[in-house]
Amino acid sequence: MGEKSIAVVGAGIAGLAAGCYARMNGFAARVYEAGGKPGGLCTAWRRGDYLFDGCVHRLMGCRPPHVFNRVWRELGAFGERPVIDHEIFRTFVDETGRAVCFYANAERLREHLCALSPADRAEASALCGAIVKMTRFDFGFDARNLASSMAFGARMLTLAPVFQEYGNLTLGELGARFQDPLVGEAVAGVLGDPDIPAIALATTLSGMHAKTTGFPAGGSLALARSIEKRLLGLGGTVEYGARVTRILAEGGRARGVELEDGRREEADAVISAADGRTTIFDLLEGRYAPEKVKRYYGDLPIFRPLVQVSLGVNMDLAEEPHSVKYGLKEPIDIAGEKRSVFGYAHYSFDPSFAPAGKSVIACLFPSDFAYWESLASQGTGEYDREKDGILRTVIAELDKRLPGLASKVEESDVATPLTFHRYTGNRQGSPEGWRLSKKTIGFMMTGMETSFRGLKNFRMAGHWVKPGGGLPPAAVSGREAVAALCRRGFRTTTL
Repeated sequence: MGEKSIAVVGAGIAGLAAGCYARMNGFAARVYEAGGKPGGLCTAWRRGDYLFDGCVHRLMGCRPPHVFNRVWRELGAFGERPVIDHEIFRTFVDETGRAVCFYANAERLREHLCALSPADRAEASALCGAIVKMTRFDFGFDARNLASSMAFGARMLTLAPVFQEYGNLTLGELGARFQDPLVGEAVAGVLGDPDIPAIALATTLSGMHAKTTGFPAGGSLALARSIEKRLLGLGGTVEYGARVTRILAEGGRARGVELEDGRREEADAVISAADGRTTIFDLLEGRYAPEKVKRYYGDLPIFRPLVQVSLGVNMDLAEEPHSVKYGLKEPIDIAGEKRSVFGYAHYSFDPSFAPAGKSVIACLFPSDFAYWESLASQGTGEYDREKDGILRTVIAELDKRLPGLASKVEESDVATPLTFHRYTGNRQGSPEGWRLSKKTIGFMMTGMETSFRGLKNFRMAGHWVKPGGGLPPAAVSGREAVAALCRRGFRTTTL
């Protein structure tokens, strides 16, 4: 009797993980990817001698004892590449040059904030105390058996005051508690969205404090390629340029997939790691998801898509802060919106991004998908003119901050929400799916429905079933999808 088989839709991190765990548990695994390379949103692209990265800024679980490190090791995610630690997460600067530095070390951050604003000592100390406490949080991963579930429950009891305080408080509201205007503005804007619950900041900095969150050398595509290599080494396969248009179902079971070219590929089970809306309404034709799940896609907020401006410059920025935000004296127009805060990051800390003595800079701007859809509907001329205008504006602004930059730009690229949507299929090109908010923070712990009544041998995976957490929960969702199929009778599993 041959191996049972699992068809996986999408070769993003969740889909690659699902394929790996399928093979680890004895299933034939074939991953179908509409694009031409692995990673989905976890990607990068070359322009001349420069590497422009579209995803990873920091990655939870880069080192033990973080619970996600187990998954990354099982997936062979890092290979022999090192993990790079940042001394400072992000720097905010005002017009006078006064700076708020979000140090990766909680005690150093507390000392810095207290020195900047002695009047905010109590608030700064409370935040930094929460950062240290959150190093004990493990997201409930692998808490299915009684012992691990009880241990997780005990940890959560000790963290309940932190979640009560910072889970019900947005970053904007937390910033308003600080008396110093610059510190308050910096806290509100540190993650780019003042409406995100403040617990997200504590979680981010807790990993950096414990040195379990860092930057994987080589960036996003190298990470995806390593997991792809692991999958192929296990005997799985990936077919690129293979767009799935329908999940085949018969007799109340998923039976395989149908491709754009008309092929029907049979399988004993199907895991869809594609865009959530596409999976539910297109691949499954809206037949199985309950109304509650369908309403998610109308009611819940998503991360706003981004415009990413990337530059390859003949400048060595190694001595500059790697991630900076600052207020503008005069707002600038980017994608039809006035921007009073400007930010950029450079990758001089990783030599794989640019030749020696040169640097890659990236600037990200939240933007509305509908704005770019409207431009594109008017023809490529309007769309391209807007991209060119944004590029000129960004270069001119960076030249003020980094004098001489304008004459040293050697490569450039502007990726819009339509770009990300075209290459990944993600709804509106959203970078992380559901936006972490007071409405969705509960789902960060519990996840969303991954299977539906009336359709056996099917699971969903990816960031649409694991809100707010980026790549690690996406990888975990692939693992959990295979484990769930095993528990439903495929075979006994140790996952």
